[in-house]
Amino acid sequence: MDQFHQWKTSQLKDKSIFSKSVNEGNYLGNYVIYNITVTNTGEDPVHIDTLEDHMADGLEYVGIRPSLGYTLPVQIEKSYSEPIKSNDWNMAQVINIDGRSLVRDVTIAMTNDDKENHMVTFTIGDDGKGYDLPAGKNLSFFVMCKVSKDVELDVPITNTVDLLVDKDVEYRENLNDITMRGTRDDSRQNNGTSEDKGIVGEKRVISSSVMITPKDVIVPGITKKAVSYIPSGKNVENAVELEEKDNIQPNVTTKWLLELRNDGTIPICDYTIKDSVQSPFHILSKEEATNKTLHLGLDKNAFVLTIYDED
Repeated sequence: MDQFHQWKTSQLKDKSIFSKSVNEGNYLGNYVIYNITVTNTGEDPVHIDTLEDHMADGLEYVGIRPSLGYTLPVQIEKSYSEPIKSNDWNMAQVINIDGRSLVRDVTIAMTNDDKENHMVTFTIGDDGKGYDLPAGKNLSFFVMCKVSKDVELDVPITNTVDLLVDKDVEYRENLNDITMRGTRDDSRQNNGTSEDKGIVGEKRVISSSVMITPKDVIVPGITKKAVSYIPSGKNVENAVELEEKDNIQPNVTTKWLLELRNDGTIPICDYTIKDSVQSPFHILSKEEATNKTLHLGLDKNAFVLTIYDED
């Protein structure tokens, strides 16, 4: 089990944290998507029929999907439904599993939403009769939850999924982590743990848990680097690109790139940027940059702040 993504947050890299207060004025909620993948690493088929999703207080079940598919926040809840049919190649676009190992057209249905006990039950296979997952194959789908605005800051929220299989099934830890693709920072995953809880009744229970934490923090960052220069007597069309340790000619116009970042969960407001250079450099004024007699050919909007998308 893996926590895949959150909606309605500020710029966010770490999939284990999310903002609580970004939308308090007009609360739409934080939507959290979990990926559930059942893997058969053995040599024989495994009969699976039931998944139990135990949600912590503060998580509300919304629905399931066979693949991701981005949707506008106001349409999110309508885009998740049940029952669904598992998908292979679309799912392979967002997780690091070969599409050939994913099973398709397997029915997954939510059969009980026990809000009082915070548990959702899913059945696998047509008419809830179960499904024999072949050796070396994976069954994967997405679950969406809504996070209550009343959750406490810095208090972890744990989601646990139990897979019920025949008691004779041997549990074996999957050594290859299933990771997500196409998120803001793929290098930071939030993969759940996995364990054998033993036999309960006539079923073996294999469990996976993943944790997220509501945090309202700013994590500011800034970088500055020289990216190109315009030789003396030339204009911007003759600019020379700079690598990290390149030297520049004397008496040139140098272009610097300043990048401001916020890897936290809430916006940074009311901030000031100060830039200083040492002799022999001096910062061009807007008049110098656009002065036709200098023939630099710089855009008149060179001094306008640009805010880039989260990607």
